[in-house]
Amino acid sequence: MTALAKSSVSVIVSGLSYSTATKLRQPSLAQDRNVRSAVSEFLSLNYKMVGSQPSIENWKEYAKVNLINDLQSYVDSRVTSNCRITIHEVDALVPRDASISAEQSCTQIAYKYLMPLTWVLPLQSGQERLADAEGELERWWKQVSLQSKESFQQQHPGKKWNVSSPKIIKKLKHSLKTVESETVANRKTRRQSLGEGRIVSDDRDAPKRLAHGRFGQLWRKERRCWSNFACPSLGGKYSSPSHESVWRTVDRARIVGFRDTTATIPDAIIEFSGDGFVVGQIERIVSSVVALTQGWLPQDFMAIATQPNIFLPAPAPPPRTASRLYYKSARYHFHELTGGRNAFEDTIRVESDAERQWESELQQILSSVAPCTLEDSRWLQKLRDDVCPAIQEQLDESTTDLSQSLPPTNTPEVYSRTLSLLRGLVGASRWPTTSQARARVIKQNEDGSMSSKKGASEISAGSFTVVNEYLWSGPLPLANDLFPELTDAVFQLEEALIDTKSVQAAEGVERGSSWKRSPSTHCAVNRNAQFTPHVDSGRGLGQSLSLIVGLGDYGGGETYVQGRAYDIRYSPLEFDGWSQLHWTAPF
Repeated sequence: MTALAKSSVSVIVSGLSYSTATKLRQPSLAQDRNVRSAVSEFLSLNYKMVGSQPSIENWKEYAKVNLINDLQSYVDSRVTSNCRITIHEVDALVPRDASISAEQSCTQIAYKYLMPLTWVLPLQSGQERLADAEGELERWWKQVSLQSKESFQQQHPGKKWNVSSPKIIKKLKHSLKTVESETVANRKTRRQSLGEGRIVSDDRDAPKRLAHGRFGQLWRKERRCWSNFACPSLGGKYSSPSHESVWRTVDRARIVGFRDTTATIPDAIIEFSGDGFVVGQIERIVSSVVALTQGWLPQDFMAIATQPNIFLPAPAPPPRTASRLYYKSARYHFHELTGGRNAFEDTIRVESDAERQWESELQQILSSVAPCTLEDSRWLQKLRDDVCPAIQEQLDESTTDLSQSLPPTNTPEVYSRTLSLLRGLVGASRWPTTSQARARVIKQNEDGSMSSKKGASEISAGSFTVVNEYLWSGPLPLANDLFPELTDAVFQLEEALIDTKSVQAAEGVERGSSWKRSPSTHCAVNRNAQFTPHVDSGRGLGQSLSLIVGLGDYGGGETYVQGRAYDIRYSPLEFDGWSQLHWTAPF
C-alpha cells in the first residue's frame, strides 16, 4: 500500500494491477519476454481520499486537469533513454466497481505481428514463378498506395477499396483462418441442421472444450490445446496438455492492414485476439502460417497439432520477434456492459487518436529495426528444407499400421512371473476399471472406450495402481487386496532390475557412478494403454525419478520423453516423470 499526498489530501493507493500481469495466472501465460512493445497497457488501482471537503474538491479539479501531465513527468524522469512510455488517458474521478482488476477482469487480449509478405512468396529453384508472384504483389500494393496508403494501413483490405487481392494474400488469409477457434453451435442448432440434412455425420457432437465464463457468444468458442506451440523453456510441467493453462481460445487471426517498408513489398499487420496466449504461441503460429501458405505443411496441420494426444512441435519462431510482435490492447466486456456505453470511453476502449498515433510511430520504429535480411532467408530455407519435411515425416509415421504384434519371443526369466500373473488377470477378465483421473491422460476412442482391435479381436485397455505395503503407511488401493500376488511380484521385479543395473536413463537424467535406485512406493500397471503427453502428479513421496518397462509381445509402443523415443520392451527406463513430458507411441 502506498500513500501519496497532494495539498492537504491524502490519497491511499492499493490493489494495483495491469492487463499483462501474471501474478494470479499460470507461468505459461506470462508476458512473452520477446514482447517489449505495447500500444495500450491498462492499469487499475483502488484509492481512498482523506481530507476536508474543499480539499477533496481541489483534488478532483487537479486530477481532471493536471494529473496526467504530472504522471507523465514522473514516468519520464524514471525511464532510461532507450525506453519510452506515454500515458494516453487517466480517469481518476468516476467511481469504479471495486472488484475490477486489470488482470483478472480482462476478457480478451490482442497482439499484432508485422510479417513481411516476402515470407509467403514462393521459394522455387526456378526464379520465373517467384518473379511472377512478386510482380503481382508489387502491382497490387502500388494500386492500393495510389488510392490511399495512409488510411489503408488502419483498414481491413477489401472494405473500402475495389482492389482485388493477389492469390498469395488470399492463401495467407485462408491459412490464418485455420488458427481461429471454432464457434460450436448449441444443441438446438445442431439438431435442426441434422434434420435439414446439412450435417451428414455426428462429428460436431464429439466432446469439445468450450470457453465457459466468457462474455456473450465468446463462451461458445472451442478451447484448443496449444501445448505443441509453447516455448520449450516452460518445460513439461507448464506445457503439458494436462495443464489447463495451455487450453486457449483464439478468437480472431486476421490481416488488419499493411505497412509500407523500404522495400517494394509491404509488411502485413496481423492481429491475434483471444483469452490468453501461451508463451511462444504467437511466434510459432506465424511460422506455421508461413509454412501453410507456402504449401510446405498440410492444411489440416493446425487441427492436428492442437490435439492433446499428439506431440508435434510447431516450427521454430521467425528471427527477431521483439522487432515484429507487440501487445495491442485488452478488453473488459463485462465491465463495459455493466458500466454503460461510456464506462471505459477513452481509457480501455482503444483506437483514440493518441493511441493510433502512438501505434503508427511504434510500427515505424519496429519496421526500421527488422528489415528482411539474410537471417530471414536462412530461416525460410531451413523451414522449407528441414523443419517441415521432418514434421511431415512424423505425420506419416502416425498413420502407420502397427496393429500387428511382433512374433512371440522368449521372455527373460526376471519378467516371467509378473507377465504370467498379468496374463492370468486378462484371461480371467479381472482387469479393474480405470480411474477417471488416469483415463484423462489415456487416448480414448470416439465412444469413450480405450479398447483397440487386432484383426477380428477387440483388446481391452486400462490402468490401475498397486502400492508397496512395506514402504507405504497410508491407505491401500483396492488392487492390493484383489491382486496380492501380483503386487508382490511387481515390486520384486523392480528390486531385481535395480540389482542388475540394467536400467537406462533418459536424456536429462543425471546419475552418479555410485547410483542405486531407491524402491518405489507406487506402481501403475497398464495394459494396451496409449498415454497422451503429460507429466505425473508427483505422489512419489521423495522419489524424484520414475521407472518404466514393457512386457509382452507387441510392436511400437515406445515411450517418448521430451520428444525422444525409447524402446522399453524388456528394457527398463528411468526418467523424471514429474517434470519431463512423456507419452506412448502408437502400437
